[in-house]
Amino acid sequence: MLIETVHISDVRNLRSVELSPAPCLNLLFGANGAGKSSLLEALYLLSTGRSFRSSRIDSVINYGAQALVVRGAIRSAAGRRTMVSVVRRRDGGAELRLGEQTVQSAAALAQAVPVQAITPDAVDLIVGGPAVRRRFMDWGVFHVEPEFHEAWRSVRRIIKHRNEILRRPVATAELRSWDEMLIEVGARLDECRGRYVEALIPMFCEVLERLGGPVGLQLKYYRGWAADVTLDQALKSGHALDVRRGYTRQGPHRADLRITAQGMRARDVLSRGQQKIAACAFILAQAALLKEKRWEPGVLLIDDLAAELDDEHRARFLGWLAELGSQAFITSVQSDLVRDLRTWDPEAGMFHVERGEINHD
Repeated sequence: MLIETVHISDVRNLRSVELSPAPCLNLLFGANGAGKSSLLEALYLLSTGRSFRSSRIDSVINYGAQALVVRGAIRSAAGRRTMVSVVRRRDGGAELRLGEQTVQSAAALAQAVPVQAITPDAVDLIVGGPAVRRRFMDWGVFHVEPEFHEAWRSVRRIIKHRNEILRRPVATAELRSWDEMLIEVGARLDECRGRYVEALIPMFCEVLERLGGPVGLQLKYYRGWAADVTLDQALKSGHALDVRRGYTRQGPHRADLRITAQGMRARDVLSRGQQKIAACAFILAQAALLKEKRWEPGVLLIDDLAAELDDEHRARFLGWLAELGSQAFITSVQSDLVRDLRTWDPEAGMFHVERGEINHD
């Protein structure tokens, strides 16, 4: 999938800009505060309807404007061209359009415009809690396992209702009814995740080696309850404690990708630079797996490539990126990256961002 053109209105300091990016590598360079990250934020909005920098949409809308607008023309690997439009208003209203249709859920946008972001916070995949890695894993499963999204939504609904029951005097029969639904749907969700991670692990190992990352990292899928018991057994044995705590402690909503090095948590062993390389390997491996399964790697947004990557690892990163063939948008305060990018992609797009304006170099 490629973004052929994009028009952005009132996303932070980007009042009204247009961009026609190159099909592979694109560099956005300029001083701090020029609007480079805001452009990546706008592209992320095109895929998700939300920002990767803030949970408050009013902080993303340009001061004085009542709404932001991002419109883009995308082309699938099969050559189909589609218009995508996202309007977010300061009052909380939203309008999401895919082609001629208004869509009610951002999931439709995400399916059509698969976008991943590598930001300075990407190391949270290594040092953060299970929820960060679960969101990362579920992004990939969503794009390659057709059954996943409905099972994921059902599990969220079931867990919500089960927790409500646990917070009041327990009606055992009612609780058991929700347990039975969780066991059935949770099994489907677990199978989807298990298949995906089985394919992701060798891809991650390959990318990590190509990037010159730390050796000896091990990745293991934790499904949310002990491997030696069924979900039914886990719920029954944990019933009394769930009642005391008032929430469901075990189940697919607690899944994780556990990362270890030398038998210890990777976060406790790896340096900050190694954490960044490992996080990049995760995201690039996911893009490569998406390409393998769907014939397209999606779009990558890379904010501040030079941060915590030395020249050697940066060159390895760009080499893999060019080989992958993903459309990528890379920000940097350093214009000397122009030479590096064109070494790998002679047709790379170069855009100078200054005070909310974008100029093609």
